[in-house]
Amino acid sequence: MDAPDENRSRDPLERYALNELTLVGTLAKDSLQLKALIKTYSGSVHILEEGEYIGKNNGLVVKVTESKVDIVEVVPNGSGGWISRPQAMGIKVSSGVNK
Repeated sequence: MDAPDENRSRDPLERYALNELTLVGTLAKDSLQLKALIKTYSGSVHILEEGEYIGKNNGLVVKVTESKVDIVEVVPNGSGGWISRPQAMGIKVSSGVNK
């Protein structure tokens, strides 16, 4: 696998590790491509769509569904090369109980 493009401009959600982000919902406008609503640990919400990047490991969003976001990260393989690592971010369902 090729090394990630270090010269491309970074998307805003690449500043965060995946575990600092939460999928809180999805939306679609005029029945077009589904977009994900991603909440950061600081509480801001970002709209994310297929083809954008997320996380600190060059995570490319490959699919957005109503319940999850599929991501492929490109990470070092430990031998000077690179491997792809599939990840998924599932929607967090609230129990409805205030704490």
